[in-house]
Amino acid sequence: MYIQIFTLGRFSLVKNGTPVSFARKARNQPILLAKALISMGGRGVPKETIADALWPDSEGDKALQNLATTLHRLRKLLGKAEVILLERGCLALNQDLCAVDVWQFERLCGNADRFWELGKREHAIETSRRAIDLFKGNFLEEDSQEPWTVVLRERIRSKYMRCVGKLGHYLEEADDLKMAVECYQRSLEIDGMDEEAYRRLMACYFRLGLKSEALSTYRRCKTVLSYGYGLRPSKETEVLKNCIMEAPL
Repeated sequence: MYIQIFTLGRFSLVKNGTPVSFARKARNQPILLAKALISMGGRGVPKETIADALWPDSEGDKALQNLATTLHRLRKLLGKAEVILLERGCLALNQDLCAVDVWQFERLCGNADRFWELGKREHAIETSRRAIDLFKGNFLEEDSQEPWTVVLRERIRSKYMRCVGKLGHYLEEADDLKMAVECYQRSLEIDGMDEEAYRRLMACYFRLGLKSEALSTYRRCKTVLSYGYGLRPSKETEVLKNCIMEAPL
């Protein structure tokens, strides 16, 4: 038996290639337990830590009792008790029996960084693209209200932005402008306030001869910065916009 757990974007479980059905109610306790365990690293997580996170208002041993019941239900849902280990008071996902997309994503990002540093550009490009394709949305974006998701969500988001930014910059320098445009667009889908991505996108459009698209990107940047932070585009962005406007068609 093999379990795949998808956390980037919409949460889902797949057992032996078949999606696992579960109620998508707001407080599905077994699913929340799986999410919390992954959010806290998935290995060596003290049961008290998870119990306190999921049942913060419980008194005495009630939180640990809730955890024991919920763990039993989660193991039943997954189909095998050994998928989630409990050893010496700590919980862990059995990596021999399950795979988690966010862990694979972090490995790919780390490998891509090493390939860039070693100058192995083909490997870096391929690995970066695999990481970007794996990223379907923010980590557990349906659970943004849960405080225990914040640290990992921000870390993954930062790694994604760095990964797509590095690839876009390389493709731009290599004159693969259409692919660079795609990278910067994907970056802005996750962080619509990234002025650097807007500026690089403007430059790529302009070099492709798409002056109207470049200026449209500037206007979008200006609007987003104004509504989001009450700011104006930076001097660097304004200079680029003026150069584009003054250039002949």
